[in-house]
Amino acid sequence: MPDPRRQREIEQIARLFQDGDHQVLDAIESSLRLYPADEELTEWLTRVEMRAQDRTARQHQSAVAAGATAAPSFSEATQTERDALSLGRQGRTIASIRKLWEAEELFVTATEWKADTSPTRTGTDASRGAPEADTAVDVPLSSLTQAYAALSAAAVKKVYRPLTADEARTLDRSFLDYSAYRLDIRIGRTTFRGDRAVVETTMDATVALRSGSERHSTTPATFVMQRSNGAWVIASASRLPQ
Repeated sequence: MPDPRRQREIEQIARLFQDGDHQVLDAIESSLRLYPADEELTEWLTRVEMRAQDRTARQHQSAVAAGATAAPSFSEATQTERDALSLGRQGRTIASIRKLWEAEELFVTATEWKADTSPTRTGTDASRGAPEADTAVDVPLSSLTQAYAALSAAAVKKVYRPLTADEARTLDRSFLDYSAYRLDIRIGRTTFRGDRAVVETTMDATVALRSGSERHSTTPATFVMQRSNGAWVIASASRLPQ
């Protein structure tokens, strides 16, 4: 007898896939926990993986064709793509797909960087918007630093919606080892294009461990912002602090 719940989940997965919604991966992952090795769910996972590989390869080709290989995010995108394919060969399909999505966004960022720094844009300033626009982009980054200070993955999720359930659990496990987290995000360059902004930053993190020691790290990160209902939100990030 057909399982009604399984059928509903398959239909939801089909809708998310059709819409190109990245939440399709969370839906498949959740369903596979209930129905391990389900043939139809596995087929959907393969479709998502193939689409991710294709889209990332196309963005890679587009970045190369645009002459964007010197872009700050291009080398990171290339390495991220390699890491994704390596994960796929290891059979870690879900992790591979997430890496492919990350690489795709980085290649897009590289292509946009090339367009924004092209000589044809001389006389315009695409790397900075109006002062109020800059301040508005700072808001979600400031909220992200506060979320880390609260040592709460739930707080991080409110600011960074793409955070997956697995990533949130990993973050919460890390927070258990910390007594304090001080995060400073310094903006180096912001590129505005309509309702989209690419923000290149440097993240300085200082973590106080419960053991009494302290850990410091400085890493570059690229945030892609999207304006929604008049406010900027973080659509994606090349990496988050751990």
